[in-house]
Amino acid sequence: MVFLNQGLNVIRDLLKNAITTGQLGTNGTSPDPTQTNLVAPTAATQLTVTKLTADRFISVEYLLPSTLGNGIEFKEFAIRDSSASALKRGNFAGITKTNTKELVMKTTITIEQ
Repeated sequence: MVFLNQGLNVIRDLLKNAITTGQLGTNGTSPDPTQTNLVAPTAATQLTVTKLTADRFISVEYLLPSTLGNGIEFKEFAIRDSSASALKRGNFAGITKTNTKELVMKTTITIEQ
């Protein structure tokens, strides 16, 4: 027995509705599936995300404006649910934020068998 695309899209919609915010942090430690948070979250960067869906697919976009997070070297990003638990976390080479930069983080989620 397999999930049909319609069933996978129900799962997609549940996940899409659970995602509320994104947040940046300063720790570059590789993600571990047992984590529930960023290792070193930066409080002022927890902001609402934009979500788009297509068949079995979610795209999440986060924007840190030029007025926030200046002087901080960011190395991790997470998407969060309404209770502020991290649902997906990734790390990257450090990016030092300045007031001349907006930082955009994009992640995609594909729902598969």
